[in-house]
Amino acid sequence: MIELASAQREELEQVTNSRTAAFGRVQRAQAVLEAANGCPNAVIARCLGWHVDTARRWRKRFAAEGMAALTDRP
Repeated sequence: MIELASAQREELEQVTNSRTAAFGRVQRAQAVLEAANGCPNAVIARCLGWHVDTARRWRKRFAAEGMAALTDRP
C-alpha cells in the first residue's frame, strides 16, 4: 500500500479533478490514489483499462519518485 502525506493526497485529487491536466497524468494520479486506498493492482488496472503490469509499474514508480513520477517522459 502506498502511504500519502496529506499534501500529496490533495495534489493528486487536484490533478484528478482538473479539466486541463493531460489525460495520462490524470489516470496516473487516479491509480496512485486507488493504490493508497488499498486497491490491488488488478482492480486498478481493470478500472482504468490498463494491463495489470502497467498498474504495478506506476505504483512502483510513484513509490520511488513521488509526485515527479506522474509527469510524462520522453
